[in-house]
Amino acid sequence: MARPTAADILAQARRDVGQIDKDLRKEFPQQGGQKFDDTAFKRMQQGFADAYAAVPPKWYEASRIEEIGANAARGSHTYKITSALGTLCVTTGAGKNGETMIGNCPK
Repeated sequence: MARPTAADILAQARRDVGQIDKDLRKEFPQQGGQKFDDTAFKRMQQGFADAYAAVPPKWYEASRIEEIGANAARGSHTYKITSALGTLCVTTGAGKNGETMIGNCPK
């Protein structure tokens, strides 16, 4: 009886893994085909984006504007404006006559 080579052992392992996969897919059909978009590169990109958002812009960068609230019944929108000088909130259509209000942002 000849000793199996490394290639033979690897081929047998692949066949066994394939059979195990088929058996698991039959037993748990709802689990099959799930794709995970969580890769190391995407986590790194998200980390850089989070770090960039946490730091205010430099004096030579444009201000960041983000909508943080809207009241459809009154037709008002609240925007958070972050610049190198600080953060403030602007609410459009907030007053009695639809004036724009500028003030501190809610925490």
